[in-house]
Amino acid sequence: FWTWAGGVACIVFVFIVALANKLPDCPACGNWLGHGFGRYCPECATELESSGRVPQPYCPASHKMLRFDKHENFKIRFCTYCRVPLDELGL
Repeated sequence: FWTWAGGVACIVFVFIVALANKLPDCPACGNWLGHGFGRYCPECATELESSGRVPQPYCPASHKMLRFDKHENFKIRFCTYCRVPLDELGL
C-alpha cells in the first residue's frame, strides 16, 4: 500500500510543479511565451541577432546571449514574437 501511495504522491507533485511553472500565452498574438525566441528580445524588445555560428540569439542592446533553460538570464517583459509589452517587472 505504501509503495502505491508514494507513487501517486509523486505523480501529483510532478503535475502541480508542471502547472505552476507554465508561462502564459501572449494576449496579442497567442504564442506561448515559454517556447523559445521570436525576432525580439524578451527584456527590451530590441530585434535579436543570430548567426549560424551562434546557437543562441544575441541581444545587441543588453549584450546578452539569451538562454531558455534552467539558467535563464533574462526576464520576460515583452512578447518575443510581436513586441507587445507584458509586464514591467518580468514574468
